[in-house]
Amino acid sequence: PCTIAYTFVMKPVTDMFNLKTKNAFFAGFTSPSVSTSKVINGLVTLKNEVLEQNPDFLIVNTDGWVGGKEAVSYKVQLVEKVNPDVVFCIQQKDELTPILDGLERFRMLIVESPSAIRQRSREKRRSLRELGYVKHLKNAKVRSFPLSWIKVEENELLEAVENRRNFRQERKICELLGMKPLHLSESQNKIYIVIGKGKWLDWGNIQKVEELTKKKIIVVRKGEEQGLLLALYDGKRKFLGIGILREIDYRRKTMKIYTPVSDKVSTVSVGKVKLDKNLKEIPLPTEENVSEDFRAFKELF
Repeated sequence: PCTIAYTFVMKPVTDMFNLKTKNAFFAGFTSPSVSTSKVINGLVTLKNEVLEQNPDFLIVNTDGWVGGKEAVSYKVQLVEKVNPDVVFCIQQKDELTPILDGLERFRMLIVESPSAIRQRSREKRRSLRELGYVKHLKNAKVRSFPLSWIKVEENELLEAVENRRNFRQERKICELLGMKPLHLSESQNKIYIVIGKGKWLDWGNIQKVEELTKKKIIVVRKGEEQGLLLALYDGKRKFLGIGILREIDYRRKTMKIYTPVSDKVSTVSVGKVKLDKNLKEIPLPTEENVSEDFRAFKELF
């Protein structure tokens, strides 16, 4: 789930769910619309890796996002980057016409989808992903990783934890805030302030810090990171498996991850999907009913 993966098939299969992954690229989200460029780049990277192993055939099974201008642009770019010998276009009526118009230079075979095949609902797709979480987190346990031992990607807060600290400025910030936060770190144009559960910061004090530092302040409550889906890679960028972020210990600068991976981990990529303790996806609030603090927190992920 939330990955692009490949494997080598030596005999006929009836369900791709039963195939064992050879390697994968972690997108970290459930829809390619979140970042089409990331999906395309990941797919091309895996394609090149597969071709180095001289397969007889390479079949790319793309996602089902085809409706709307953004989907059409994405699919055309994807095909152009992959540059296949043949594009199989599976449709029930003429829903792929806008995409076909953009692929005229490619050889295409249009296949009619069986009428018995119905489009999966959003709930069905989520249910299938949740089965995938259960499958790929089987026999998982909690591992603790010092942040100085691993590289963290796709999360500005954790990437900034190991940055050189300006202790004089930190003291001034704490004075303006009227409290000492659990953690404070800076990136190029932002300052991340982590506070305890149930704690609040005065908005006027936050504005004072922004005026002093000329940087945007991002306030995060400890515990809000719990449940984030992530991927683990080794030193050669081989995908090892997925995990769930259990806790960030800002004092000890460690992160606890629930994962079945037992190999040495070099890189952790943080996703934009959260799971509860039963491995069910937690829906994110809409912009209309989130607090200002949570809206700031969403910017991190």
